[in-house]
Formats: sequence, structure tokens, C-alpha cells
Amino acid sequence: MANEKMSTSESKDKKGENTSQQQKSAVLPQEINKNLLLMNYVYDNSLEQIRKMDLKQMNLNYLEEFKHIPLDNRISPLILACYLGRCEIVKTLCINTSINIDLCSDDIGFTALSAACMSGFYEIAEFLIKRGANVNKKNSLGQTPFYHCFARLEEESNYFENKRLCLKLADLLLDNGANIDEVINEKKGYTMLMVFCSVKVKLNPREMEVNKSCIKYLIENGANQAKLSKKGKSIFQLLEKHQNQEQIISLMKNSTVKRLKSESDLDKQQISTDTTSKEGTKKSYAKVKIEEEACKMEGITRESSTCCSIFSFF
Repeated sequence: MANEKMSTSESKDKKGENTSQQQKSAVLPQEINKNLLLMNYVYDNSLEQIRKMDLKQMNLNYLEEFKHIPLDNRISPLILACYLGRCEIVKTLCINTSINIDLCSDDIGFTALSAACMSGFYEIAEFLIKRGANVNKKNSLGQTPFYHCFARLEEESNYFENKRLCLKLADLLLDNGANIDEVINEKKGYTMLMVFCSVKVKLNPREMEVNKSCIKYLIENGANQAKLSKKGKSIFQLLEKHQNQEQIISLMKNSTVKRLKSESDLDKQQISTDTTSKEGTKKSYAKVKIEEEACKMEGITRESSTCCSIFSFF
């Protein structure tokens, strides 16, 4: 009797196992198994195994949940390869002419280029751009690949090497059409410069250096300092509560003077002197312009030399 019960129980267990296997098989057909297999090969850096797959015929424009990499809910094999820095695998995947180079992950919407930039892989980023990757494609948070170039500055180790690499990547994107003044916070209408200038929290020395480096790079590469937020706030108003306000204002002032001095060389070709006829009082228009803007940055008017608040001219 006991044996009969055991045999019935075993039979039920086996039945349950079979049902479970059938369900798994229904959920994971051969196509999906191939997809997961490719993802694992990318993760394990198994280039030879990937080359054995019929990549030219496969649909590589799919998104798969991949818990080993917490980048987003679902990612593509190309995004995974770019994030991990698997340059040869990236090139191998791209032999498939139907691959969508700008396919976005789910749900934030990272592209392969964004993934390469945030991980600091210059060669991969350069390859993707040559293949036509969109350098200004935004994710659901409004962030562009250019924004992600600065991600590695947050790492505590190898700061100077990371900084060199981040800025090299940023240069690459700017040289290929990245918009330095792209609004990356749609709700507030902030550009990257505005985002870094609007930091109100207390920063430790390393964070302050990172923040300053980003602002300096943006200013030196022509970021628009006159742009206003959706609420009509200027960059200087956003700096009001910034811990490093004085140094950043100084950076902006110096960059303005340098820019205007550079422009003055062009002015000299067109305007050799002021309209005054008195000898010894000749003055180039550009020089006047430089002085006026420098005074403005100091919060001073040409009519009065009285020092006042740095934001008094707004």
C-alpha cells in the first residue's frame, strides 16, 4: 500500500516536472535561447563562440533582461558589448548590416554610444560614430552621450587618468556634432553647464574638483553662458548657492576676456581705430567691448565703479 502511494506520488512529481519543462520550453523557444546564449558569450568575452554563430542572419535588434549587468531593465547584445568594452565583439556584431546602432535599452533608453561613453571606451565610441551613431540622441531622462562622457569622473580611483579619458571622449563627440548646449533637463530647461552650476549641496574636495573640471571644460569649449532656464534664470543666478561660486565666476570672466581678445584680432582687420580724430585717444572697438564685458562679470557698470553684488546686473 505504502509502495503504491509512493509510486503515485513519484508519478505526480514526474508529471509536474514534465509540465514545468513544457512551460519553460514554451516561454524560451529556440530563438530566445540563441539570444540569451549570445548575451552570455558577450559577457564572457567569448569572441570565437560568437564568430561561430550565424550573425549575418540573426536578428540582433532585440532587448533581453540580463541581471549580470544592472545598466537597465533590458539591453541588447551591442549595448552590453559597448558597456563592457568588448571592442572586437562590437565590430563582429556590426557585420550584421541590419543591426540598429541606435537601439535604446528599456526603460531608460541608453544607446550603444551612451554605454561606451559612460564606461570610457574611446575606440568603441569612435567606431560607433563612424558607423553613424547619433551623438545627440537623448534617453528618457534627457541625457545625451556627451553627458555620459563625464561619468567616470565620479570614480574615486585613477582620477587624473579618468579625467584625461573623459575629456578626450567629450572632444570626440564635439568634433562629430554633439551639441554642448543641448537641454538635458527638460523640466527645468537646463543645459549641462546649468546642471553643474546649479549644484546646491555641500561637496567634498574631490567632488568640488570634479564639478569645477566639468564647468571649466564646458566654458572653454564655448558653452552658452547667456542661455536662460525655463523659469528665466541665468547661469549666474543658478550659481547663487554653489559652494564654489567665486572660482566659477572667475573662470567665466577669464574665458569671456580671452574670447573677446581673440575676436579683437578680427575686429582689428575691419576697425583699425575709433572714430575720434584726436591723436593718442585711438581705441579699438574690441578693447571697449572687452572692458565692458569684464566689468559686467564683476557686477560693475561703466558709469559707476562702486562694487556691488555679483548678481546685481540681472
